[in-house]
Amino acid sequence: MSFVMRSSLMMAAGAAVAGCALFTEIPSTPLQQAAWQGDIPAIRALVEAGANIDAQDDMGGSPLYWAARGGHPVGPHQCHGEAADRPAVIAALLDLGANPNLPDTRPKGFGRSSGWTPLFVALHHEQFQSAAVMLERGADPNIRSDQGLSVMEVAAAEGAPPELIALILAKGFDRQPAHRRQ
Repeated sequence: MSFVMRSSLMMAAGAAVAGCALFTEIPSTPLQQAAWQGDIPAIRALVEAGANIDAQDDMGGSPLYWAARGGHPVGPHQCHGEAADRPAVIAALLDLGANPNLPDTRPKGFGRSSGWTPLFVALHHEQFQSAAVMLERGADPNIRSDQGLSVMEVAAAEGAPPELIALILAKGFDRQPAHRRQ
């Protein structure tokens, strides 16, 4: 299904539901599926067998990007915190060489969350411990989305705890507009 058709369906369906988001995409590779489900043994086995740790789907979602969504099921969902094992999934992907600064490649445009790194995704889905793991392991707090959003703005909007806000600052967040995808 094309991006335009999928986006149209998501917008129409999204108007009918409440909650954090309407999640209709599914992972397109076995590694993305394992990351989304939080299956660390499968992640390791797939990478050992040659799977690309940073392979992106047609929307630019890497395995780390999928893991940062917190394993939310397809359909409407509410963001209600983070599963206890999710930070370990993020750490495993980073240990295997996943790039925490790889932005999605969604087409630019109004209303799209394009240019989001896994850190943006984790913050948006209230995966705050996972976001902290990424920050501790090299996620850049100064990347801005294509819309000009900073990770600090997303963290504040999603109610990130004060310790995470302090970590974003400690990792060098600069209030000045940072770099965006060109």
